[in-house]
Amino acid sequence: MKLFKEILELGDISISKIEDYRIKQLEKLKKRTVNGIIVGAFVIAASFYIAQDMHEIWVLGVGVVLGVVLFFIFRGNIRTQIKNAIKEQIVKKLIEGINPGFKYYPKQHITEETFDDSKLIGNYTYLEGEDLFKGIYNNIPVEFSEIEVTKKASKSTKTLFEGPFYSLKVNKPFKGRTSVVPDFSEKNFGKIGRVFQSLNLYKDTLITIDNENFEKQFAIYTTNEDEAKEILTQKLMNFLLEEKKSTNGVFFGFSMNNIYFGKYNSKDLYRVNIEAKITEKIIKRFYNEILQHLQVVEKLYKLVLSQE
Repeated sequence: MKLFKEILELGDISISKIEDYRIKQLEKLKKRTVNGIIVGAFVIAASFYIAQDMHEIWVLGVGVVLGVVLFFIFRGNIRTQIKNAIKEQIVKKLIEGINPGFKYYPKQHITEETFDDSKLIGNYTYLEGEDLFKGIYNNIPVEFSEIEVTKKASKSTKTLFEGPFYSLKVNKPFKGRTSVVPDFSEKNFGKIGRVFQSLNLYKDTLITIDNENFEKQFAIYTTNEDEAKEILTQKLMNFLLEEKKSTNGVFFGFSMNNIYFGKYNSKDLYRVNIEAKITEKIIKRFYNEILQHLQVVEKLYKLVLSQE
């Protein structure tokens, strides 16, 4: 694994080239913005004259809406393209330096099939995401990405989970399925408590464990109580409690040949501001965020398999 300074010194990432690209694309964005204003104004003006001739005010309304939509289409698409291109240039090179066997897919995410296999959240409507990392890290097959899981209600959409979600592979299959989910209550957490109470619809046997602090924070469901208690060591429980401190909730589970882990955190980890200069500090932040992901993977793997 290359250190951050090595990646920069070896020229894996050229800050000057990325900054040149950002400036050029920003100029294109400004031109597109002007063009969007012109096109939008033209459509609105045309609809105004047509509405006068037809004596139909609704034509003007349609023209205004269409003009505004065209403006944002002209401006919005290129902003997203620039952000993704800059992010891809930085993150792909960083992950190649950290672990050459790892791949980064900025527009992909953990599949619904993988997420459903975790059984951590049962009834949801949509799963979206980005920033998929996939490969083998220190002999651990793993994939993780940012995802957002939502459930559509009659008059609103509720976010059930938002943040990084990890799926690790192990050689020896587990005997049963165990899910560790936040033990939210309406008394302590209000509306968000009611949402989390409905998350795990695949609840198996609810068990207790010899850790009062852990039981206050989490609910444990399993099909194999002996295995669950054997794997949920004090060290693993302390790890989950520590991870929870920086998030709005932690989800953990294992079944078959898989370990699952999710951290409810709405922070956009690889955020790019195209109006801001690309600096070494920004790239170092990305580097540290990737390392934090990989450290979580290795730590969790060792704790579950009692290697630590």
